[in-house]
Amino acid sequence: MDKSSVMLRACLLCVLFAFQQAHADVLAVGLMKNMAILEVMGEKVVLKAGQSKSGVSLLSANSKEAVIMYNGQKQVLGLGTSLASEYSAPIVKSVRLPRGQRGQYYTSVKVNGRSVKMLVDTGASSVAMSSQTAKSLGINYRDGKKIRSATASGIVPSFSFKLDSVQVGGIKRYSVRASVIEGNHPDIPLLGMSFLNSLKISEDQGMMVLTER
Repeated sequence: MDKSSVMLRACLLCVLFAFQQAHADVLAVGLMKNMAILEVMGEKVVLKAGQSKSGVSLLSANSKEAVIMYNGQKQVLGLGTSLASEYSAPIVKSVRLPRGQRGQYYTSVKVNGRSVKMLVDTGASSVAMSSQTAKSLGINYRDGKKIRSATASGIVPSFSFKLDSVQVGGIKRYSVRASVIEGNHPDIPLLGMSFLNSLKISEDQGMMVLTER
């Protein structure tokens, strides 16, 4: 291959890379009526219909898709897809978890960017942790709504609020409902349905498989 051919190929690769990057700047990570949570150039942006930020305007949104104006063009984004989705199919992310000795499943979870070991619990309505764990993660849980929770030790004070982000492997969710119980129980935090209900849960040869829908 001569020198000119090598240079042409390199230029084409650069153009292709730039094209892919340009169309993957905006990602829909959370959708609801008249509101969308987007990642714009890797930065979390929360928009209500009619608002603009970081060069993106939200025209409308529902639980399935958001209509945005970006770079002077109207775009439709589905949950978990980026502007590149009109050119290639979105990558479906999944995480495989081995079964523990008691038949339970544990995983490393990033809560607001900090790592903690959690028990996957489909019987828990939300992500749940003790106040001791919350403090170690730097969570100011007392800003949440004060409630009371039933435990094996009786009725105890607790707080309900939303975590900025919860991530398992490559699967990340924002504004995840959580509860914190005063004291040191549960000793291992619970990864409950406020995170799991947006995923497909299956089992494969003793492994729990969490897959984005």
